[in-house]
Amino acid sequence: MGDEEGLAICYTNLGICYGMLNEHQKALRYLDTAYTRRKNQHSVNGLIASALYTGQVYSDMKKPDLAIPKLTEALRLSEQLNDDGRVFDATYSLGKAYFDQGIYALAIQKYKTANVLYLKIMHVEKVFRPPNWPNAFVKPPLRF
Repeated sequence: MGDEEGLAICYTNLGICYGMLNEHQKALRYLDTAYTRRKNQHSVNGLIASALYTGQVYSDMKKPDLAIPKLTEALRLSEQLNDDGRVFDATYSLGKAYFDQGIYALAIQKYKTANVLYLKIMHVEKVFRPPNWPNAFVKPPLRF
């Protein structure tokens, strides 16, 4: 791992930590720096992480109008990589953002899609994961 990649990871992690502490402005500053660095590195995985976490911070701030474009970007990039885990995260987060915005039909659509992905991921993990490994996901499946 090069210095630039390591720095981008550090900025992302700092953004996540500040987001968890509800210090949203600091979180957004670090995540924006990480996003810029990842864009310069042409790191799709890094862009997904930065966009996803930025969208989640905006959601936590009750700003779904700012969250939705970032989460949509994370979803689009995750789908390009066929990364079911990241597609799940982005889809679930979009469901929350649409719900917060009062667009319930889209929220339900995203939550249903996330539920299908969750069940698919958990099935694959149960088949391929050694029995003593902990579950990778803590979010329960959604029931409709």
